[in-house]
Amino acid sequence: MPAPQQLEYFLLQYAPNLLSDEHINVGVVLWMPSDLPNGFCTARFSSSWRVRVKNLSQKEDLILLAALFEDIERCLASPESRVEMLAMMQDSFSNMIRVSEIQKCVSQDPAMEIETIVARYL
Repeated sequence: MPAPQQLEYFLLQYAPNLLSDEHINVGVVLWMPSDLPNGFCTARFSSSWRVRVKNLSQKEDLILLAALFEDIERCLASPESRVEMLAMMQDSFSNMIRVSEIQKCVSQDPAMEIETIVARYL
């Protein structure tokens, strides 16, 4: 049985209007901080994020969001770009896409843990 691993995650939230503080959770990013370049690091997005975004705002740009989410997944899958992508999301995302506070968890199976987090929040 694998040893428990310390993991961190945050939620990606779509917020069409910063003044109203209304948002929906559209994705989650989970990583292993002890070995960020080579360890587990991935993003999952709600299977219904397009419908949920469309219901929240008529001004959304679904094409922009789809491209952004694909870029996040691509960058996190690459050991060469994941550190930079995580830093950019935490430092720069604050308008239409926001990052929640970082949460910590412990799991023997990070792939199973992200599915649990997706089921809980998305």
